[in-house]
Parts: sequence; C-alpha cells; structure tokens
Amino acid sequence: MDGHGKLALFSGSAIWTGALSGDSAVFSLEIQSLQNFFSMSREDKKCSTTVLNDTLLVKCGTSASRWLNLENGSLVLRSVEKDDEGKYGFVFQNTTKNFILEVFEPTIGIQCFPDGTAELSCNVASNEILVFRWLLNGTHLKAEGACIKDAGKKVHLDKTEPGEFVCEVLKGNSVTRTRPITLSCSYDLLQYPGFIYILAGCAAGVLILVVALPATICCCMRRRHKFIPVPSEEEKDDGLTMSVVSGEGTKSPPNGDRVEAQADRPPKPDAAQIGQGVEPQPLSEENLPVQIEAEEMPAPEVLVDMESQEDASDCFPDPTDD
Repeated sequence: MDGHGKLALFSGSAIWTGALSGDSAVFSLEIQSLQNFFSMSREDKKCSTTVLNDTLLVKCGTSASRWLNLENGSLVLRSVEKDDEGKYGFVFQNTTKNFILEVFEPTIGIQCFPDGTAELSCNVASNEILVFRWLLNGTHLKAEGACIKDAGKKVHLDKTEPGEFVCEVLKGNSVTRTRPITLSCSYDLLQYPGFIYILAGCAAGVLILVVALPATICCCMRRRHKFIPVPSEEEKDDGLTMSVVSGEGTKSPPNGDRVEAQADRPPKPDAAQIGQGVEPQPLSEENLPVQIEAEEMPAPEVLVDMESQEDASDCFPDPTDD
C-alpha cells in the first residue's frame, strides 16, 4: 500500500495498481522531481509529453490530453475512467518502471423477494473506507419505506419505486457514480428454494386429502346404512334352492320362544253315545299337553287310547246279535 492508499502489486516486470472510476490512479515512482524524466508510453506506444514544474502534460494516441501531478514521489492521474485502463511505462535517466492500471466501476446489485420487497446493493471492489449515497431520479433517495443499512451500502425497499437509481461512492473529495438502473422485479418464485419445498408440501397435502376424504365418507355411510350385497347369478340360483329346501322343513319361531305342541287326541264320542249314557273317558297322563322346546320339537305322533276304544266297543251292541 503506497502513501495514497492505493494497492500496488508486481506483475512480472510491471506493477499492478487499481483505482475506482472517478477516483485518482497513483503511479509510485519514488522520485522528488521531474528533472530526470525522459519519456512515457501507454500500451508500449510512446506518448507526447510536456513537463511544467511538477506537472506532466501527456497525450497518448487519439485520446485527450491528461495531466499527471507529482505528489509525494508519485505521479497521480485524476478522475480516471474505464478507458484509462492499460499498461503505462515511465522512463527516467537511470531507471524504467512499468505499471498496469485497472479501474473499478461500482455496480448496483438487485435482489427481489416474493413478498414484493426489493434490496439494492452498491458493489465496489475496494477495502478502503468509503461513503455511499443513493439517488432516485437525480435526487437523494427519500422514498417511503426505504431502509438504509450496512453503512449505506445497501437499501431495502418495501415496494418497488419507479425511476432510475444511482449509487454514489465518496472518497475524500472524489465522487464515483454507478450507471443508472431501473428497478424491475419479475418475482420468479421458482428461483427461491424455500418456495419449492412449500410447493411440494402442498402437493403432498392435497394427495393425502384426495385419498383420505373418500375413505372417511365411505366409512361414515357404512355406519349409518346397512348395505345388502348384490349376489351373483350363481349365488342367486344357490339361494333359490336353499329357500325351497328350508321352506319344506319345520320352521321355528324367529324369537326362540317356547311353543306348545299337543298330540292328536282320540275321537270324541258323538251325540248318540252321549244320549245312551256313555260318559267320555278322561284323558290319561300320556295324552296331556306337553311343553317342549321349539328347537327339540319332534315330529307329531298320533296317540290312540286303545283301552277307551275297547270299553266303547263293549257299550254298543253288535248289530249281528240282534
């Protein structure tokens, strides 16, 4: 770092030096006067020079004439521009020094966010202490919602502002301006990784909803309604056969209650027998009604009282006896 705060590096036989656009470029020669100055060249082409005390008037090629001032043993080229970049050579009586000048132009970086806000940054390749100012349409930025941060290097805007933005870089008495830019945000959400994850999560949620909702509705309907399955043609034929067979058998009550089954009773005596004074015989114990379980009901049997029939035959005379 030389006395002017410029970085100077050796690049082969040349010394590299850099400067901001609009600032001063310093060529460190370690001389006290221009008395021993012999010649100057740019891009290996000799320039026309005139020495006036501690000032060197130079004209190289078709470019305009420039002034180089001797300050603290160095020649200083003021208000450099991008076109001033290149190789410079200075020849003195006892020495020759070559330099490579690189001019940095500050640029404005733009970052747009999905919520409609934007951030502008003034990018400068310099480690020196600089002051930044922002201009909108040629005047100092005073937009509503504008937040200056990072020592003025960045500005955050709550909404996009129409017009041209310019970043000024101040160093001492020199001012460097960026090229004017117009803020325009397309808000391409796909360039944000977070939005891709959100989109994938929403898609997964929709898929789960599509699968789970019909299943939930079907389950609720099954609880409220009893569905009768529709049998196939073969099942219909088998069912018809089973219905016929089951209809022929003895049906038990659906509620499983007990039923009373009575055996057939012997024929009652007719009126003629009653008129002749024959009293009907009382029922025997085996002819009384019996309660049986519906599931164990045997096939009905005919019970005949043989003794009663024998007694009845003795009461009536045989017609052949007459």
